[in-house]
Amino acid sequence: MSRHRIPHPPAPPGPAPPVAPDRPHAPILLRAAEHLAGAGDGPTLLGFTFVADGVDVCATLLPHDDRCVAAALFGFTAPRHWAGAAVLCGGAARPVGPAARRPDGTGTGTGTGISGTGDDGTEATAVVVVDRDGATASSVRLGGGDPYDPGPPAGLLVDALHRSLGLPSRGTAPPPEALVLGLWVDRLVTLAAGGHVPSWKEAALVHPGAPGGGPVGASAETVAHASTEALEGQDWGDVRRQCAAGGYRGAGLGRTEARWMDDTMFARWMLSSLPDLPPACALLRALGAGEVADGVAQVAELLGAGPCDGQVDAG
Repeated sequence: MSRHRIPHPPAPPGPAPPVAPDRPHAPILLRAAEHLAGAGDGPTLLGFTFVADGVDVCATLLPHDDRCVAAALFGFTAPRHWAGAAVLCGGAARPVGPAARRPDGTGTGTGTGISGTGDDGTEATAVVVVDRDGATASSVRLGGGDPYDPGPPAGLLVDALHRSLGLPSRGTAPPPEALVLGLWVDRLVTLAAGGHVPSWKEAALVHPGAPGGGPVGASAETVAHASTEALEGQDWGDVRRQCAAGGYRGAGLGRTEARWMDDTMFARWMLSSLPDLPPACALLRALGAGEVADGVAQVAELLGAGPCDGQVDAG
């Protein structure tokens, strides 16, 4: 563990400023994090404390977790005196999403996703900050360049930082039927990628809810109804509590980790290992299962689980 003292910007003349500056604190904490060296030996947890002459930054390497960087934070509770928490990590950057903004206001034309080393991208360092009010800030440094704003951060790492500060995850969970839908699409992609292109009738037969159907298979409406029925009335909270009690082992989580999450983060975690619908549907079409892809898109629309057209880039 190491500590660093980062001075505040000069205060205007007058009475001494309070120890903590005006909110939001996330941009101030981000600037403090950017004063530190690069990602070092691995992903690093940063904790921030306001002091009279600046910001104390406590830095400690996160333990390696094969699941993902965010998983190293699962179950962690930040000290109460921390004004916020951040993760500094390195990897490879590649274009994703909407336009990002450099400090001079110019756009890069794309957002930036950071993945593990070995990706065909530019060497990069990223930092994601969450303060005690839940405000977020992030920056990416490509190679030896200046840090720039890649856009609002989102994902499991942001959720994990919120939970470490005792805050709810941002946003809302997708409908629980998305879990059944994801399991189904995973089976379909596995079949098609293995050389067997399923028909719509065959696709319905491998659905977790067993919708059945006649000679041409079940309708999209029947499959959507079976997706809801497969949950047996459970929502994300029910599944999470079942996992926390040790009764559901398919989540890849320990009991305390499931209790530490909230329902929104748990939902995102469960869906993170399953195929995203747009690229999965595109792959099914490319493998000759266009009828199945069209059916999946109809079911997803009926369930309110998101569109299956277009392209989604994983960060």
